[in-house]
Amino acid sequence: MLVERTRLFHRLPFGTRWNMRDIVRHKSRTAMSLVGIIGCTVLVLASFGMKDTMNAFLAMYYDNGLNYSSRIFLSETATEEQRREVIEKYKGDFGGSVSVQMEGKTVSLDIYGITHDKIRIMDENTKKIEIRDDGAYLCMRLSEQFGLSEGDTFSVSPFGTDDVYTMKVAGVFRSVSENIIISEAYADSLKIPYTVDSVYTDTEKGAVEASDVIRSVQSKQMIMDSFEAFLSIMDTMIYLLVGGALLLGIIVLYNLGTMSYTERYREM
Repeated sequence: MLVERTRLFHRLPFGTRWNMRDIVRHKSRTAMSLVGIIGCTVLVLASFGMKDTMNAFLAMYYDNGLNYSSRIFLSETATEEQRREVIEKYKGDFGGSVSVQMEGKTVSLDIYGITHDKIRIMDENTKKIEIRDDGAYLCMRLSEQFGLSEGDTFSVSPFGTDDVYTMKVAGVFRSVSENIIISEAYADSLKIPYTVDSVYTDTEKGAVEASDVIRSVQSKQMIMDSFEAFLSIMDTMIYLLVGGALLLGIIVLYNLGTMSYTERYREM
């Protein structure tokens, strides 16, 4: 080993010189040690990083995306006039969903009428997007999967029909699901048939009057509680990963240290 010929090497403590010789002499074992410890470190960092990312995303989603107190689900038998009456009564924004095919993939086409700022979507930089009436907004996963960006065009076909609608990409947004968002005006301009099935309002759940038009009411807190249940399961998985990574690191270091000590003892 060239470094042994230097004066600095002979000034080092005996243990340090021994370890340096051991590293050069047993390259395979050294490589195993590095791979094992680096792998354990990556597992620990990735686990905590996943937790931080999820917490940051949900904080953004709760504080910015969910700008309403209750979501009113309308009955399938309600007439268009009755649906509009509920929207006016509770001064809410409304939405409807249509299942469509996009190049063989099933996605949800969500159509919103936004006049009270109850529904918000965020771009890649978590900034609020104003939904325009001249295009569609793709979630980030669909944008990446199909290589689409603002200004591109794509086609969708609703299930059960042979109709094909060509849309222009107006922007890309963050979403917990794979979906496309368009405004009510854009849907009407393309003549896409849909039914309003939800109303988003500041009215508390308990203040929403029971009616044949209203199927159910979901509060914002109920949505948050469902996410909290998911997070508790994810936290358990993260702690198991971290614990497993630490245990693996200890085993690797212990076994390699024992091997090194045994060899040193025999050589002495």
